[in-house]
Amino acid sequence: ETGNKKSQQALHSSILKNVIKPTFGKLKVKQLDALEMKKVIETASSKTTLSNQRKCFKHIFDYAVENRLMKSYEVPDIPSASVKSPNPRASFSDELLLKIKDSFPSFIDAANGRKALTRQYRLILREMCSFMLLTGVRPGEEILSLNFSTLERIAKNNSYAYSIKIDGGKTKNYEKGLRRISICSVAFAILQKLAREIHGIHDVSFEDLKRNNIYAFRPTENDKKPDFSKIFEQFIKHSGIDSIYSLYSFRHTYITNKLLEGVQVYLVAKHC
Repeated sequence: ETGNKKSQQALHSSILKNVIKPTFGKLKVKQLDALEMKKVIETASSKTTLSNQRKCFKHIFDYAVENRLMKSYEVPDIPSASVKSPNPRASFSDELLLKIKDSFPSFIDAANGRKALTRQYRLILREMCSFMLLTGVRPGEEILSLNFSTLERIAKNNSYAYSIKIDGGKTKNYEKGLRRISICSVAFAILQKLAREIHGIHDVSFEDLKRNNIYAFRPTENDKKPDFSKIFEQFIKHSGIDSIYSLYSFRHTYITNKLLEGVQVYLVAKHC
């Protein structure tokens, strides 16, 4: 099996476990008609999510037919839905970035009274947005793969230059599995802040931070990979920001700013 196939299987398994099963409970497969399926289908926030949800329903019916739980002619048509996808190429203006910064405290405070994990997710999201804006790292698998133990630094002009390994996402196999990105001192400070506030690491000097085999942008007490895209959608609604923006917009803003600063295209492409 290819890595991509395994990744798809894991994704479909996650949708079945975390979305479809909780929605339908003990509903019999023959009762799973188009009207019932729309309860899930119409929640899709992107075309990719919609496609994966529909594939999951197809897997369910294929299994049911193969195991004689229903006849092939009893399989209903799997419904579709229109999705208003965010524009991943929309970049933030300086004014909008300031609004985002000012909106986070109330968004985080709104988690008071909910599960502690909800507040942690929102705290991590705030630092994630800043980190992506400073580094251009992709949201999703890429940023969730960043681990304190892969940090490196070199002395440069009486200061330090930092880097961290990317071990997830679409470019994880770049240069034989070793893709590193440079991070500035401000981005490194974000990692230190996460170490203190989320992971309870008291000594966040470079040497001590590197000893921790911990994923920076995931809660320590939770093995699941959070879907920060959905949490950002909640933030968008909370702050009144246009829904054309997504987490990917931070990466696009980074790229846009670098090009406006006169950085050559091939250098930006090599970093990103």
